[in-house]
Amino acid sequence: MQINYDSKGNMYKLPLSVINDPISYSNLSIIENKKPKDIKVLKLKIRSIKDQSEVAIEIQDDKLVKELKDQYSKNLNLMNSKIRIMSKGKELTDENPLYYYDLENEIVLIAQVIKL
Repeated sequence: MQINYDSKGNMYKLPLSVINDPISYSNLSIIENKKPKDIKVLKLKIRSIKDQSEVAIEIQDDKLVKELKDQYSKNLNLMNSKIRIMSKGKELTDENPLYYYDLENEIVLIAQVIKL
């Protein structure tokens, strides 16, 4: 906390984050900094919310989430469907690679399939 005074002499105790200028992280490539040195093959299980069925998939961790969804849809013949995959309470977005989510072998991901 830092003590500041306004033009009328009133005292305020403010955290430094309020006083300092905001930092823009848009120019940083956070995902690239997280890239692992070696590529691993992940053995994942994807469980459907609807019927609790599981599908085992092996995929490299440098592949995009979109590729995981494509592989899952091919295994279940879900051509005209939207698939949402969640891990640790968060939805995996299509443009991120799998290593971004720190997935481990034999982890169970949750899939929600929406028919179009």
